Amino acid sequence: MPRWVPLESNPEVMNRYVHSLGLPDNVKFVDVWGFDPELLVFIPRPVHAVVFLYPLNDEEEERVGEAPPADSSVWFVKQRIGNACGTIAMLHSLGNAQAAFEPDSWLSRYFTASHTMTPEARADLLEADD
Repeated sequence: MPRWVPLESNPEVMNRYVHSLGLPDNVKFVDVWGFDPELLVFIPRPVHAVVFLYPLNDEEEERVGEAPPADSSVWFVKQRIGNACGTIAMLHSLGNAQAAFEPDSWLSRYFTASHTMTPEARADLLEADD
């Protein structure tokens, strides 16, 4: 299994990464400090997606690799690259938010090419990328 350097769960790092791949500067990842109403007011609007990080327990570990729901409206790529969970989470967020990307950017080319692919074929395309 190919392995990547883990992506730090830090909005500044994530924004630098996705902006270099073609996400416009006006779309950003931010920290969410909680779901209480007084904390939610600090989140810029509109919200396109939420990346939720949490530790896996043994039961969840066993489910890793199971097929996602067969809802064709949900953009999903199978993760087969070690240490790529942050990158895969960002791709899931961007693919389902239907974000606009900079023309001819990596994100634009990847999502255009993978739009009608299966999750496994999207993984193949991602693994084959330079």
